[in-house]
Amino acid sequence: MILSFAILFCIYMIFALMDSEFGFENHFGLLIIQPIFAILISGITIFLCSLIGLPIRINSKINNWLRNHFYVSLIGILLGFVLLLSAFIPNLKENINYQTEDGEVLKEIPNLFCSISGWFLMSFSLVHLYPPKQLTDKLQNLFKKSL
Repeated sequence: MILSFAILFCIYMIFALMDSEFGFENHFGLLIIQPIFAILISGITIFLCSLIGLPIRINSKINNWLRNHFYVSLIGILLGFVLLLSAFIPNLKENINYQTEDGEVLKEIPNLFCSISGWFLMSFSLVHLYPPKQLTDKLQNLFKKSL
């Protein structure tokens, strides 16, 4: 969970940094407000992914299958990362208009579908990443021998 939180926090802050326009107000927002949002969004995402994946943890057949096939979570992490990166491909970026004091501004933002789906796929896979069963069995045997 801590690893998931740290990775999601960093991803959020990278997206916030890419969106920053670097003025005094934006430095304040980037250094104070955005980390607070990153903590909240990452925490809520981990909670939701844990709640959605609860049947994986409760059902012993699915749990054992996922532990024996840990690479499924690694593939999910990789696909989520690819989706997050593809959100920044120039042909996939989206343009939005918004009002400022000076008038209407056209801004280019990362692709929302790729960003959101990559965020949730990576989070779900990180939260449900189990160490391989062989590794946990070896560690248990090692601890039993040492005790």
